[in-house]
Amino acid sequence: MKEYEYKVVKLELNAFSSQEKMLKRLEEQLNQYGKSGWILCSMQSNLAYLRRELTK
Repeated sequence: MKEYEYKVVKLELNAFSSQEKMLKRLEEQLNQYGKSGWILCSMQSNLAYLRRELTK
């Protein structure tokens, strides 16, 4: 059975930036977590709920 660890991250979003810049920054931050094996499960406002499989 697979086991997972979870992480909640407050993303840095600048409300005064254009939507395009804000989305690009969001994408960059999520890609950084993805490189470490984290998968986005859900988002609410500026909180990202991530998970990754535990390796034994």
